[in-house]
Amino acid sequence: MVTMRNKSAPTYRLTVLYIIALGMVALLAILGQIVIQLALQQQSSDALVINVAGRQRMLSQKLSKDALALELDTTSTARQKRVEELQAALVLWQHSQVGLQYGDSASGLPGRNSERVIQLFGQIQPHYQAMVGVVQDILVAVSNEQADTHTTHTAILSPLVQTILAHEADYLVGMNAIVSQYQQEAEQRVTALKQTELALLGVTLLVLLLEGLFVFRPAVERLQRSIERADRAEEVTRLEHAIAEQKRQLDIDIEQILKTHVCVANGDFTARAPLTKDHMLWQIASALNNLLTRLQRASRAEQELQQIHMESTRLVEAIRRAKKGEHPHWPLPSGTLLDPIIEEFAHASTPRS
Repeated sequence: MVTMRNKSAPTYRLTVLYIIALGMVALLAILGQIVIQLALQQQSSDALVINVAGRQRMLSQKLSKDALALELDTTSTARQKRVEELQAALVLWQHSQVGLQYGDSASGLPGRNSERVIQLFGQIQPHYQAMVGVVQDILVAVSNEQADTHTTHTAILSPLVQTILAHEADYLVGMNAIVSQYQQEAEQRVTALKQTELALLGVTLLVLLLEGLFVFRPAVERLQRSIERADRAEEVTRLEHAIAEQKRQLDIDIEQILKTHVCVANGDFTARAPLTKDHMLWQIASALNNLLTRLQRASRAEQELQQIHMESTRLVEAIRRAKKGEHPHWPLPSGTLLDPIIEEFAHASTPRS
């Protein structure tokens, strides 16, 4: 009989409803965390792919530069140095090209390209294969070269170098299109993530509203009716005070959570629900704060992608100036993944003593 009375008591029903409500909010928080973690992993992969794709453009130009320098060098020591540079650049270029198209677990390249990117890679494939073949021919020609005269050296390498230069421009245009496509797809994924986060935020607000209307308010009303049926005035007074205090604290907690939601809806992702463990809704607030932390990280990731996009634009402009023979203004390091590429370009364009 005691067990049945306890199960029918208002406090027991309130506990059950409270656990159900917390479970729903916790489920939304877990779902939001899963979505954010997957999105952050995808954004990290996107940044690496854009970095490697941008480096491919630099390597194609380095192949042309080393081949041209190898044609002009007449001493065996200088040619050997150029050959080593050309071999290293060719290996890295081929490895990165294959990794971008088909994936490379060692480099962290996923290889999951869209149909458009696959089509763009197909368009530059003839130029890529032609350049690989010609560079290999140059390496073979240099290793087999018997004559030591500049005339013979130039006669062998000149047509091969001209072939590289003829294909390098088309390859560079194609890789520019691929980098732009990668950037556009990454921005689209960030936009989709923002929409998903806003949808989860809206669902969380709706769940909190429904809990207030159909869980907490009915529970408080049932407790109030139980007080009215109490026989002793002291017990009635005590229960009324407890419920009033609980309702007041609950109203304050809900108001704090709603204020946090309003701040986030206005774009302030640093807002947090200031509830500690001595509050009734501290678990809901903790789950909400965790969700907002993930959302803030996603916003920072979006800003980083925008910074990479701006640095990419400046880098392309500097490359164009360098190709025209003008003095390039290389972008200053900005803490993005493009800094190694910028440093490589700046080093490659520095005149050798």
